[in-house]
Amino acid sequence: MCGVVLFTACSKNDDNDDTAVKPSQLSFKWRQDSIVMKSVVGGMPFNYALPNDVGDYVDFRLDGKAYSVTFGDADTSAYKFNTVTNILESDGTSGKVYFTGDKMRIDLDLIDGGDEIHSKSYFTKW
Repeated sequence: MCGVVLFTACSKNDDNDDTAVKPSQLSFKWRQDSIVMKSVVGGMPFNYALPNDVGDYVDFRLDGKAYSVTFGDADTSAYKFNTVTNILESDGTSGKVYFTGDKMRIDLDLIDGGDEIHSKSYFTKW
């Protein structure tokens, strides 16, 4: 199952580059609380919520890497985050990031042929 931990390499860390990895609201360790998915596969709609394991998290570092554990699986990925548009990019996908206090939500929309996956992943700052 896709967790939301999506990421791609950052080429430089330049103050004039809005996609460079800079200190931002994203640059913290976040506990993943849940994922809400709405899918259309083969014309059939599916809606479901995935509660995460207690230890699931993502840690966005200033080196352009995110360290994560999702459903018990550890991973390290590169990412870009645009501090102007709040778009997070990784592995050829992108998601919009929303912040409210110590909470974060990442919205991801994937469309492949007639199939669609729309997910909202919820996090709390650790």
